[in-house]
Amino acid sequence: MSDNYAKNLADLVASRVARVDAAAASGPSDAERGAAIDALSVALAGRRRARLRGRVARGLGVFAAAAVLVLVGSALVSRPHASTLVLRGHPTEGTQATLSDGTKVPLVDGVPVLEGSRIDATYGRVDLSFATGTELSLESHGEVSVVGAGKTQAFRLDRGRLSAHVAKLGEGERFVVRTGDTEVEVRGTRFVVELGPKLACAGGTETRVTVSEGVVVVRSQGTEARVQAGESWPACTDPAPPAPPPVVRSASAAPSSSPSSSPSSSPHAPEAKVVASAAREPAEAPPSSLAEENALFQAGLAQKRAGDAPSAIATFETLVRKHPKSPLAESAHVERMRLLANHRDPRARAAAKEYLARYPKGYARGEAMDLVGP
Repeated sequence: MSDNYAKNLADLVASRVARVDAAAASGPSDAERGAAIDALSVALAGRRRARLRGRVARGLGVFAAAAVLVLVGSALVSRPHASTLVLRGHPTEGTQATLSDGTKVPLVDGVPVLEGSRIDATYGRVDLSFATGTELSLESHGEVSVVGAGKTQAFRLDRGRLSAHVAKLGEGERFVVRTGDTEVEVRGTRFVVELGPKLACAGGTETRVTVSEGVVVVRSQGTEARVQAGESWPACTDPAPPAPPPVVRSASAAPSSSPSSSPSSSPHAPEAKVVASAAREPAEAPPSSLAEENALFQAGLAQKRAGDAPSAIATFETLVRKHPKSPLAESAHVERMRLLANHRDPRARAAAKEYLARYPKGYARGEAMDLVGP
């Protein structure tokens, strides 16, 4: 029976490729044929592993693999320019790609992810790899859609955090990541796009971009900015709310024992001027505080990129301790929590609890809940 299953699977893939030939005059690309062959290899490998779990489990495993191939083959027929994006690395049980027609395809190593697919990292991080060498990592609870897989490789980040290491592109090729309000285009670089709270200082954008290698172009709200390695976009941070204007009683309103006393002769007039001057001084403090907050955050990111996790953790801790109400405080909490989790530091769970206590509806709530556990 095992030989028949293998033969049937091979016949199925061959028939799907033949249907692509009939549907498109130019015929399928080598990449598409390769993707189908890769999918067959995955299915057969899964079948061999299933044999060790018994005849019943083997039959179910082969049936599931055949179902994947049917879905892949059908999508190739309806979409001649299929994506060559291939899942690798961290396929977690339950991870699926949702095709443009709503069909859900289980993702396992080596199965192609087609243009028009939506990937939801509900069950953990998902790593993706193009045949070109470009690598993407969608963090837990993130969601990304493949909107272009030809000469323009385009993705739409709908939720969470997407890291990209883009291989050098050929002539006429483009690599683009879009969010609801921003487009990021690169030509061979390493960068991160993340969605977070809106920044009033940058037109209310929810997008953050951090570049660790190369240069990216960020387009948002009719403007274009170049962001180089070591820089972030937007460069601004929301300032602290302005201090209320000082309430200072004027010299003329000061109590006087003599109704005929003039403001210039009133003993309270000089005192009122001193009070007004002193009250204005704190209003000038926020700019220097914001500069320090931004410097600390950028220093933490630089240490993280350099691989110095202990220093980065300490820097983010300093920021949230000295400036707990900073607009960067939430991001600093998240960076610290992620660093602790990535290095399996036992403090990660406590950091996640602290984040949830401070930001119960924060943008990294899903990650924090995963760390806290049941």
